[in-house]
Order: sequence, then C-alpha cells, then structure tokens
Amino acid sequence: MLMRETFGLPAVGLLIGAGLAHGGSLVIKSRLYRVAAQDPPPFLLACALLLAVGFSAAYVPARRPSKLDPMIALRQE
Repeated sequence: MLMRETFGLPAVGLLIGAGLAHGGSLVIKSRLYRVAAQDPPPFLLACALLLAVGFSAAYVPARRPSKLDPMIALRQE
C-alpha cells in the first residue's frame, strides 16, 4: 500500500516530464541545424533511471514497517 502511494508520484511526474521533453525536443529540432533531438535511447534511459530512483525512495522506507508484526505495532499505540 505504501509502495503504491509513494511510487505513484514519480510515475505521474515522469509522464508529465516525458511530454514536456518531447515538446522541447521538437523546439530544439526546429531551431538547430543537424541535431537529432528525438533519439529514443536517451529518453528511455532517463525514464528508467528516474523510475529506479523513485522505486528505491519508496522501497527503503516501506521495508521496515512491512517486517513488523501488526499486533505488536497496534499494542504499542
């Protein structure tokens, strides 16, 4: 549950950023001479890197509470 909530924000940001990057690359392509602005491998690599960072940012804090016994956690509150 925590992973889904935390991982949703980087996914939405990645979708918005990919759209803006695509639009920006079209502007760059129209303004510069001999520039291949829409090369898929750098975009895919950047997306994979951002998703990996988002996943690790969500996984590390979610790992500790998932190992606790729910009854022990409820008794302490």
